[in-house]
Amino acid sequence: MKVFWLALALLSWTAIEARCESIRIGTEGNYPPFSYRNADGRLTGFEVDLGNRLCDIVDVSCEWETMKFGDLVPALLAGRIDAIMGSVAITAERRKYLSFSAKYYSTPIRFIAERNLTLTINPAELAGRRIGAGKGTVHADYIARHLSAAVEPTLYADHDEMLSALIEGRLDLVLGDGLALWSFLNTPQGAAFNWVGSPIYTDEGIGMVLRPDDHDLRSRFDGAIDKVLRNGTYLRVNARYFPFNIY
Repeated sequence: MKVFWLALALLSWTAIEARCESIRIGTEGNYPPFSYRNADGRLTGFEVDLGNRLCDIVDVSCEWETMKFGDLVPALLAGRIDAIMGSVAITAERRKYLSFSAKYYSTPIRFIAERNLTLTINPAELAGRRIGAGKGTVHADYIARHLSAAVEPTLYADHDEMLSALIEGRLDLVLGDGLALWSFLNTPQGAAFNWVGSPIYTDEGIGMVLRPDDHDLRSRFDGAIDKVLRNGTYLRVNARYFPFNIY
């Protein structure tokens, strides 16, 4: 009987240890509607809500850490965080030094500008225009690959600073995540701006970022992403932030 109770205690302790496992997830914290502080100062957003649901399925505790986009990957590789849910696009170049989960949303990149600005997105018409993009993003990469002969963009480490520069007239256009910019256009500050050109698809979607050797964690979160897609959880989280399916 003592052996039975000892075995039961060990099993219970193992279960408690598993539930107490924590995962440190990095995100920006000022990138609505994906991660931002609400009026009470609480971190919220599509990625935060989805990440918490994924952690519930994986049976770990999510600990969220906010930092600038350009600091996320260095923090991950240095071991200061365990994963990133920060709207990081999956690309062949990034796969060389990072591991990605299955995608959990898709978004094009898009230009926005003042409503009265009419132009075509090509080097000739963009020459001399002041264009902003996020530092270290696929948006900056796109400009470097396709428009560098005509454009030298201003790169921003902070999304809000870039939008402020557009609002204040220090930029003519911004190139960014289509969904994040859609959110901005639907605010009072964004009402004076509109899309320029068509959606541009450059990547494989957005996924959780992990260290290359963290195969077990990637497998667990891949399974959790598959589960929320099948059981309706994904659509419920999606509906809090978007009137359309972003998967």
